Amino acid sequence: MAIAAGLPLYSALTRNPGARAASGPYMAGGGMSNLRNDGNCFVCGPDSQTGLRLKPEGHDGRCSLTWIPESRFCGWEGVLHGGIVTAVLDETMAYAAMSLVGFCATVEIRVGFRRPVVPGVPIEVSASVTNRRGRMTETEAELTQEGVLKASATARFITTQEAPSQDSGGGRS
Repeated sequence: MAIAAGLPLYSALTRNPGARAASGPYMAGGGMSNLRNDGNCFVCGPDSQTGLRLKPEGHDGRCSLTWIPESRFCGWEGVLHGGIVTAVLDETMAYAAMSLVGFCATVEIRVGFRRPVVPGVPIEVSASVTNRRGRMTETEAELTQEGVLKASATARFITTQEAPSQDSGGGRS
């Protein structure tokens, strides 16, 4: 893996926002070649004016984070939008996967919504890698609030052939 040893994965992926991201067969023909991390990822981008600005850090195939959702991310009054819940689960699983395999992209995600997630109350999200086969990495995650399971997810990620270098900035899709 080309990410600098000893640096948190988040830092290694966001240090140089203008650098070229990964390329390879997954990117070819999909309009995804020459992706650049411009720091505006809705979930983890430090420069995103409207995003969540989360700072996930994956280590040894695991990632966890705590976040207090704001009411501006609600779909219905008092209920966090399901797309936001999905994005947070996806990002946490992605960082768990990237901690083992480098740059990867979500190819499939399944989310089960158990109970409404409410704004203003901290959520805990934990994710882990469950299986690796070739370029595919499978993950699972749970989102809890006040100790109650609110949502869970599984996802598959494909590793690109070229991981971001130490000073490339990288990113994910």
